[in-house]
Amino acid sequence: MTRLTKSAFFLPLLLFSAGVLFTDSPAGRADPIGFSCLSSEFSSPSTFASTSGSSGNNGWFRGSVTITLSASSPSLGIASIYYSVDEGPLKAYSVPFLITTDGKHLVEYWSVDMAGDVEETQILHVNIESRPPQLIFGTPTPAPNYYGWSNTPIDVPYQISNCASGLESASAFSPVRIAAEGKWVTTTVRVVDNAGNSVTRTTPAVSIDLNPPVTSASTDGTTVTLTATDDLSGVAATYYRIDDSDIRTYSMKFSVIDSGSHVVRYWSVDRAGNIESAHSLAIDIDPTLAGLIVNPGVISAGGSTMATILLTGNAPSTGLTLEISASTGAIAVPSLVTVAPGQSSANFIVKAKPNALVTSSVVTAASHNASTQATVTIEPTARVINKTVSESF
Repeated sequence: MTRLTKSAFFLPLLLFSAGVLFTDSPAGRADPIGFSCLSSEFSSPSTFASTSGSSGNNGWFRGSVTITLSASSPSLGIASIYYSVDEGPLKAYSVPFLITTDGKHLVEYWSVDMAGDVEETQILHVNIESRPPQLIFGTPTPAPNYYGWSNTPIDVPYQISNCASGLESASAFSPVRIAAEGKWVTTTVRVVDNAGNSVTRTTPAVSIDLNPPVTSASTDGTTVTLTATDDLSGVAATYYRIDDSDIRTYSMKFSVIDSGSHVVRYWSVDRAGNIESAHSLAIDIDPTLAGLIVNPGVISAGGSTMATILLTGNAPSTGLTLEISASTGAIAVPSLVTVAPGQSSANFIVKAKPNALVTSSVVTAASHNASTQATVTIEPTARVINKTVSESF
């Protein structure tokens, strides 16, 4: 921008004064008034600028701005007003002018009076932000799984553009954290620029499930049924293992068939990836009776022998108690015998009474409607070669 100086206005004013402003000198000659009295004895002109438009905040406008310039001079009046915008071409001011583009603008202006006095450059800053900021969301992290669910809070980043005035405030700064559980959960973000323009946007929808499923077990004898529920993402799978066996995926009720004490561990996983803590179910399965052995099987009156109960497997953790009985009163047996936990057999004593008159008796061991028997032969005289076992009841 080229600024005019006083010399550019001197000659027109000289001609004007030559034709009008003469006075008699003390020597009797006509003498024009000295130019010093037209320029030096009066102050330079003053120019005033006013703005009109949609006012925003912090000295910003939210639309086009009209600039009006006016000037005054204590001398011979205003010759011209000049201005430039953003260091562009110099223009002579005649009517109010518009600034329409967004951004920070610099208006320089000054006046020249009829005496050629040039005003010092005045400066006006005009800031315009006519559009609200642009808010663009990025990709939520962490990304959802195969089922479209997450089991942690989600962060959603965003970027702001078209914000020449700068950001004044935001309801939530980037990244926005979504921690509420639910399907297709969103939140809103409102940002305001320094001009007072605002925009509100809704985040991409995410699905969050923070809690694992719940699995329950029921038994019918040796049959186990598992039931799992999950209120949000749903159950993806239920797993179980019997004792230290391989982990299996549950699809239908199953049976524990081996005798003894067992522990069934079970748990579920939901579609969000939440893993339930394993539960334990204890199951005791009584073995079946494999037989009853009496050895020796022949005893004398008043003598005794050893009987052994045999099981098909080990007794459970609570043991296995059997009822013992004899078919005649000639022998005595204990009423109950318990196979110790984890054992597959138990012994007891069979005694023949001294005055036994019968020659044989049947010993029975029974449990859960199953029984096994053995026959004991009694001889009136001690002809038995095998050693007998003595024990008092």
